[in-house]
Amino acid sequence: MDYPKSLTKANWLASKGKFTSIADHLGIVDKSGIGGLLDNLQKAHGTIFWGAMKPGSAGTLELVEEQRKLAHEQVAKIKTVKDQANHVKSEALKFKGQWEQKRMLAKGAAMLGTIAKECENYVKALDLEVQGVDPAFDQSKTVIAKRFHDDAAKFVANLQGPLSRAEDFIGKVTANPSVQLFNTSIFTVSRDITQNIKNALKAVDIGGAVYHDEDKLRALVKLMDDWGDGKRKIKLSDASAERKEVLRELNAYRQAVDGVKHWAAANK
Repeated sequence: MDYPKSLTKANWLASKGKFTSIADHLGIVDKSGIGGLLDNLQKAHGTIFWGAMKPGSAGTLELVEEQRKLAHEQVAKIKTVKDQANHVKSEALKFKGQWEQKRMLAKGAAMLGTIAKECENYVKALDLEVQGVDPAFDQSKTVIAKRFHDDAAKFVANLQGPLSRAEDFIGKVTANPSVQLFNTSIFTVSRDITQNIKNALKAVDIGGAVYHDEDKLRALVKLMDDWGDGKRKIKLSDASAERKEVLRELNAYRQAVDGVKHWAAANK
């Protein structure tokens, strides 16, 4: 919000009239001090971070609330500025009443009346800025929540292909329990499953998305994470135990995949 030029000290000095300036300078009338008050008001206006009054490009509900806190800090500053503006208005009206009794000061008195009115308009404008803060941030949260809600359904739908490929992988390894087959394929078949359930959990944590059984989702992300990141592979120390070790790890993987399938089915 721009500061009104009508409430600058420069405008007051240029507009109050020659006779008012002379009378003020010679002390023929009480000094109004309006110029100094307007100068201080403008400086106070300049301390407000107006860019923080509206939500930026925050992508999460948490960031919107962080931005809202910063906006409320500016709202507190605005209250102080409003108090100053009301004081300027009061002083302007006081001296207007004194000066308008003297014909030579009529222009200065009229200018004081204008300043009082401009202070009133300025305070109203500040009130409008404040009134728009929370609705703007609430609207931003609504947009973000809707986006994550829409994405939430997409993440579940995206699991169908990766789950099908995981079933094929389980069938192949069951038929041929080879460490090499398991280790070379586990990352590829797990990556897309893991990525989608991680995205789903992200939608919950930062976007407010709602799923059935979120606790199970968290457990599945933790369970699938190492396979999906390629960190969990079979380390065989005894070649004679290859079949046993592969089928043991495959069974653990099958249980995880089944868990994702059941969770996804419950959230279609």
